[in-house]
Amino acid sequence: MSVITKILKLLLRHKLQLFFGFMFMAAYSLFTVAPAWYMKPIVDSLSSGNIPQLKKFIMVGFGIILLFIFKGISYFGQNFLMSTLGQKLILELREKLYNKIILMPFGFFNKRSTGDIISRFTTDLNTLNEALYASITGPLRDIPQLFMLLGIMLTRSWQLFLVTFFLLPPAAWLITIFGNKNKKVTQKRLNKYGELTTLLTETITGIRVVKAFSMEKYELNRFQKENKRLYN
Repeated sequence: MSVITKILKLLLRHKLQLFFGFMFMAAYSLFTVAPAWYMKPIVDSLSSGNIPQLKKFIMVGFGIILLFIFKGISYFGQNFLMSTLGQKLILELREKLYNKIILMPFGFFNKRSTGDIISRFTTDLNTLNEALYASITGPLRDIPQLFMLLGIMLTRSWQLFLVTFFLLPPAAWLITIFGNKNKKVTQKRLNKYGELTTLLTETITGIRVVKAFSMEKYELNRFQKENKRLYN
């Protein structure tokens, strides 16, 4: 919770950008759900065997095109604002991390490899950026859509609504299981990135020693093994 609190404090420094990002997300959810409601008259007419006039088809078709245009604009708006917000946070965190590391005592650097420290600035911060984007846009953009679609479904077919409603808990349970497994794998992957970066740093900084003792093949084998571990 302390980590989440710190991230929220950083996010709230950009309240205006966050607000407009939420507005675009709400608009995106609305325009995504709208066709399900907007096409009702045409679908009902065709289901009952009544073919609407061509004029009505043209109007509905034009309306659908407009909805998708507005949906595209909303998606671009929320994507641009939330992505740039994520980059701003990473900028601030990278500076804080550098300020922290540069003041650490020699003992800290003796205990940790160079590659591991470098991976904090590269892989870890990029992963955090992706996680922030998914954790903010996912719930705020997709959950409203879910409830709006369930509401429309309830007005159209209560039987279909019940089937869908009872399928949601098992789906949420499976997502939770997958999320927990993914969390463990991600942690291992980040650790392996650190080890691979360490190997690269050692090889490149010590390239004169490698060349002097003709250790190219040995270093290549080391790298291939480490790269395969990361792949796995």
